[in-house]
Amino acid sequence: MLACPSDPSVKEAFHWSVSPEGGFLNPAYRNNAVSYFLGLHAVPEHPQSILLGDRNLRTNGLGGCTSGITIAAQVYEPLHATGWLPAIHGLTGNLLLNDGQVRVTSSAELIRAMGDNPTHDGTHCFLFPR
Repeated sequence: MLACPSDPSVKEAFHWSVSPEGGFLNPAYRNNAVSYFLGLHAVPEHPQSILLGDRNLRTNGLGGCTSGITIAAQVYEPLHATGWLPAIHGLTGNLLLNDGQVRVTSSAELIRAMGDNPTHDGTHCFLFPR
């Protein structure tokens, strides 16, 4: 469920144990078994906000956002440097929106989706698995 079948570098975990034989909590798996970033600004008030997306996202900034776990990537205006890298689905990517919709998006559609859901300070913060 956390690994996209199209992600060539994901290391699929098979259970939630610490076992080195496919346990998600084993250090060899953890972030290496996740294909998606987490949107830290998805809130109920914005049903179209980005909850998850494919990890092959190019951003224009790192740092500046703190998730409580680690430093998250910060995407800020202008968004023109943001887009999909060809690592998983060519130059497209999947987004899971807060209302449950899944969208296959081009880089232009991704930028539009981010622009449709402004945050309090104009930045979007995403927590990447690796």
